[in-house]
Amino acid sequence: MIPMFLFFAAGIVSFFCYDGLVKREYKIAKDSWESDDRPPGFFSALPWTSMMRSWTRGKVYCRWTFTTPIWVAQDEVARRLHLQLRVVSVIGLVAWLWLAVLLIARAL
Repeated sequence: MIPMFLFFAAGIVSFFCYDGLVKREYKIAKDSWESDDRPPGFFSALPWTSMMRSWTRGKVYCRWTFTTPIWVAQDEVARRLHLQLRVVSVIGLVAWLWLAVLLIARAL
């Protein structure tokens, strides 16, 4: 099923985009990383953080999906990663809705 594939592929790609953004924030905006409560990536742990801090990860992931931090607006690499994160999030949402419509239509 195409929507299921798109949904899972978009999710995995969004995890890589988020991971890249966290690493970039740590590298160029460490104060902002600290004020974000030192979020971990999905695939990599940065110093002074833990992979078990899923609450912090989820909070920052959601905020970055809907808002643009100042440090992102000032950095070309971060802007590209941020745009990719938003695009794949929308693709994942559309695929999920498409799958839901197909399942509801099949049930009727």
